[in-house]
Amino acid sequence: MFLAASTGEVETTTNPEPATLMLMGGGMAGMFLRRRRKKRA
Repeated sequence: MFLAASTGEVETTTNPEPATLMLMGGGMAGMFLRRRRKKRA
């Protein structure tokens, strides 16, 4: 969260949850491995 001193506006930034990042990373790794196996066969 950031506060602009001159205008008094509050700006927030979103951060992804660790579990969401793990699920997304696992899915991407699975797609990579599947594609790699397809090329070998």
